Amino acid sequence: MISPHCSKYSLYEKPVEDWKVILGLADKFCFPEIKELCVRELQKKSRAELPLVDKIALYAYYKVDPCHLVPLYAELCERDMPLTLIEAKMLGMEATILIANTREMLRAKPSDEGRSPLPPGMEIGDVFRAIERGLGVSEGATERFRKENGVTNSEPANLKPPPGQRLPFLLYSQRN
Repeated sequence: MISPHCSKYSLYEKPVEDWKVILGLADKFCFPEIKELCVRELQKKSRAELPLVDKIALYAYYKVDPCHLVPLYAELCERDMPLTLIEAKMLGMEATILIANTREMLRAKPSDEGRSPLPPGMEIGDVFRAIERGLGVSEGATERFRKENGVTNSEPANLKPPPGQRLPFLLYSQRN
């Protein structure tokens, strides 16, 4: 049995699922020392046992000291690839925006004061194609839609979606 007066060392060898349960109970019954014990034990687990994003989501859910989250967020910010949609859903909007903004700021030139402008020669069509790929929209569908509706690249799309449709409808729509 674990008591709230446990010491800094651990003789416990439990699987991740057990530590998740213990962490939940420690949070529910306000046992900060037990929470710290859980974090120490979960930190020992491999990425195969407890993937990085799962660990962050778990720590955030149980309000673990944010000092434990900083190095985990840093790992996400320094990796080559951005968050996936599944990871973003697991982390929630606030953490996802924090990570995305931090990644963007870190990758910007220091002389740009944290801004990250598009590379020279990049055009709006390139941006549209990148977003279309991300949304799974056929390449060029947005340009065709804008041309069919008389919208130029320099003016906002002041079109209203059909009743019952939301704004993203404008990206997918093919009017006859």
